[in-house]
Amino acid sequence: MYSILAGGAGVLISNIDIIMVNQKLGLAQAGVYGIAFYFGTIIIIPSRSLLRIAMSIVSEAFKKNDLEEIHSIYKKSCNTQL
Repeated sequence: MYSILAGGAGVLISNIDIIMVNQKLGLAQAGVYGIAFYFGTIIIIPSRSLLRIAMSIVSEAFKKNDLEEIHSIYKKSCNTQL
């Protein structure tokens, strides 16, 4: 019973904003909001992975005071996210 409630709570928490938009503004606006929200999620997913990888490299470069390496990582990550 607890696992069912925990799973349901996870789904509810991740979709509560869409439910609230549907209640206040209607189904059509909830659809528009949902699509825009998922586009944002698609953009964030690679950014999280890139951040985890780049943070370790940047921290090592800061230890060595290697500003050229930091600049290089910054440019590469910007181009990748673009």
